[in-house]
Amino acid sequence: MQLKIKFLLFCCFWSAFVFGQNISFTFKNYPFKNQKGQLLKFGAAGGLNAPQIYALDLDFDNKEDLVIFDRSTHRFMTFLAKNNQYEYAPQFEKVFPICQGWIVLVDVDNDGLKDIFTNNLYLSVKIWKQKKNNNQLYFEPFLEEVKTEIHSKLYTLNVPLTDIPAIIDIDNDGDLDILTFEYWQGKNIELHENITPKNTKNQLLLKQKTACWANLNEGLECGDFYFENCEKSTQKGGGEPNYLLHTGSTIHLFDVNGDKKLDILIGDAACQALYVFLNEGSNKNPKFKKSNTNFPSDKPINTFNFPAVFFLDVDFDTKIDMLVAPNLFISNNNKVDFSQSLHFYKNIGSNQKPDYRFIQSNFLQDEMIDIGENASVRFEKDSCIIERRNKNELIEAENFITQKLVQDFDNDGEIDTLLVNKKGFITYKNTMIINNLGINPMIFTKDINQDNKLDICVGTSGGGVQVYENTSQSWHLLIEIKENKKYIEVKSKIAGKLLLKKINQQNNLINIFINENEITMIDVSDIAIGQYEWILERNNNIQLKEMWEFKK
Repeated sequence: MQLKIKFLLFCCFWSAFVFGQNISFTFKNYPFKNQKGQLLKFGAAGGLNAPQIYALDLDFDNKEDLVIFDRSTHRFMTFLAKNNQYEYAPQFEKVFPICQGWIVLVDVDNDGLKDIFTNNLYLSVKIWKQKKNNNQLYFEPFLEEVKTEIHSKLYTLNVPLTDIPAIIDIDNDGDLDILTFEYWQGKNIELHENITPKNTKNQLLLKQKTACWANLNEGLECGDFYFENCEKSTQKGGGEPNYLLHTGSTIHLFDVNGDKKLDILIGDAACQALYVFLNEGSNKNPKFKKSNTNFPSDKPINTFNFPAVFFLDVDFDTKIDMLVAPNLFISNNNKVDFSQSLHFYKNIGSNQKPDYRFIQSNFLQDEMIDIGENASVRFEKDSCIIERRNKNELIEAENFITQKLVQDFDNDGEIDTLLVNKKGFITYKNTMIINNLGINPMIFTKDINQDNKLDICVGTSGGGVQVYENTSQSWHLLIEIKENKKYIEVKSKIAGKLLLKKINQQNNLINIFINENEITMIDVSDIAIGQYEWILERNNNIQLKEMWEFKK
């Protein structure tokens, strides 16, 4: 797949400012057009592969914005809700911690701020607490490892990296409980009940209430579920004890039929269908008899492997909609189209009686450059060519550093080295200058805005493109003419021999040494008006030049 994009070089808003010593870059949401010539709202957002999407008020305006975590790229993306539409707002992305696998955004301590549950050390659960300071949000570690009590002993709560657990107040007692598939065999669902004492802060206490929640257990084949005591279903569930069977599941609890009882929706690895179980009991004592794969009836979810569902209002009508995405790390040899991987089902019913209708397969993606995954970028004159990387360009090296950008980025005559690592960070002299590019970005340099400084263009593993404009402070000779105009004061951030020549002449009118960041007074009483060239000769024989017009 190849996409040819014209750069439109007019004034664009800046969204994030990152810097490191003398080298700095600013994210630019360049107004890319698609192949039909239509302007894209989020053109340089970078693409989506396996998004997990949640509502969160980012700017504290009492409107829920969008936070997306991409399982495939390990990248956060943020969008503000403004005037009943979304604006890409990457300035908020830097406040989110490094995560991988899965996240769930819920309020752990009822302070009104949603926190981040995510996996830690591949098996356990970590919590990041949302904080607010001067109307700015940030996250700090709350629990490094969630523990749960099982048979009077304390154990680490294990949630596989592949899964998404359900974290919800299932018993309506005002605190969060956790439902997750049993880790080793993955046949049955465990309920870990919250037993944290009321008004207790800075901790979360769980107790395994049951290892066989709702008597719902799963076999080896897609759609193979049983509704009986888990201890009696060893053979149906498949496998001997302690034999690892679980390959991945998503769990979501939601009242899909409006009977005020939480139903369960399960997506399984290597299975395309979403399995919906209607609760015929109660939230405290759920009862399931069969699974339904004809949900929603308008267009049943059966498009890609390992579906995950997310419920939130995304079209500003106050009704909770449904979004579906693949819960995958990779596209399984292109079996899943990562350019069409966020499906939007609009709720045309009500929150009390939802009715979901399929609207589109590329929600948000239709407004950004997204060719699937592993984008590569090259330039032809005024066009940017975006295409899939070939196998030789895919970054699978064991070396943590995947690219070295060796250029003079601040035009001071010295070569700078920027290091790109496989987690999507760019550093200069051990200082991070760009982050949150997603894993394995492919970096290219070009003077995009024609200011004689190299900018950075990123082909993301999310299948899109990002642009960072070079805002480094270039070498410049500061000149101040004194009142009598017989003297000038010069200052340079670089030391060296300073020469002054008239244009098209060889002789030096001024030849002095100046120190770094030190004001030097120069007699120009014998200098005629006209066009001149300042030349700073450095110790390494590099010459920096600048034009100057002297007026009296």
